[in-house]
Amino acid sequence: MSIKDNIRLANESATDQEIYQAAKLANAHEFIERLENGYDTVMQNSGSNLSGGQRRRIAIARAILKNAPVILMDEATSALDNESEQMIADAISQLRNQKTVIMIAHRTATIQLVDNVVVC
Repeated sequence: MSIKDNIRLANESATDQEIYQAAKLANAHEFIERLENGYDTVMQNSGSNLSGGQRRRIAIARAILKNAPVILMDEATSALDNESEQMIADAISQLRNQKTVIMIAHRTATIQLVDNVVVC
């Protein structure tokens, strides 16, 4: 399926503009636009033709498009390069004022974004 269709899974009635807006908030729009077929690029085998950071930003775009009041992220930045981690952190920062974001993380850099920390 295409990247656009993958994001649209969260809200089948979403317009293209709503998909683009969700991708922008997730810091995914720019890299998607640079792909040969943009939003019509077909994702192969669970997104194997994309980097881990790109796949995660698409997943964040889906969560944004779903418009759920709570977003749960489990190790959202694990195994990413510094640039991808920063892009995801920026996306999370934009979300935290609009939604309740619950993050599970082992890295202290990831949880510096949050208002409250629970240690188990």
